[in-house]
Amino acid sequence: MIYFGDGDTDIPSMKMVRYQGGFSLAVFDEYKWKEQRTQEKVEKLIAEERANYVVPANYQQGSQLEVTVRGLLKLFKRKQ
Repeated sequence: MIYFGDGDTDIPSMKMVRYQGGFSLAVFDEYKWKEQRTQEKVEKLIAEERANYVVPANYQQGSQLEVTVRGLLKLFKRKQ
């Protein structure tokens, strides 16, 4: 399972999905990406093992989010 979380209320679900062997992606507003507050949240999500990946919420073709999801899908396919 791949879980996309975009807010604080998603954090418990993200942690549970990760704990159960899935992957959690935290997505953030790309225009706030460089703000200190956003960077602190990102660091905390990773340090507390709540998210596997943290990427800007850019859903366009070729974005970091798309590349990450495609890589995870290939990983799932390989494990079958």
